[in-house]
Amino acid sequence: MSQTDPDYDVPSDMACDAYKEAIADSAYRFPATRWATTSTHIAEQARKVCDEASEAFYATKHGASLEDVADELLDTIHAAETGLRILQALNDVDVNAACARVEAKNRARGYYEFSGGAL
Repeated sequence: MSQTDPDYDVPSDMACDAYKEAIADSAYRFPATRWATTSTHIAEQARKVCDEASEAFYATKHGASLEDVADELLDTIHAAETGLRILQALNDVDVNAACARVEAKNRARGYYEFSGGAL
């Protein structure tokens, strides 16, 4: 019986290093949804991201558990990932390059700094 890597929830006897490297090099955390390759309506997907973010906000204001809030925030991320996949399918958008641009922009704004210095 194989043990599970707690960081990635995959069997440790699998090629975990390759799996971790693939995750690290990808903009995506979740599997693709069925809409990622069938939808051409990016505006509708952007609206879905807003809806999921609203659910997360609602959860924080109405006494939901921290686990429920986390689930809603992750639903928001998954919806955003689906939107990125739609853009990628429609326009051959380089999502990893977009991630690098956003990270560079946010780094320049000081978003990754804390009292002990930059991360």
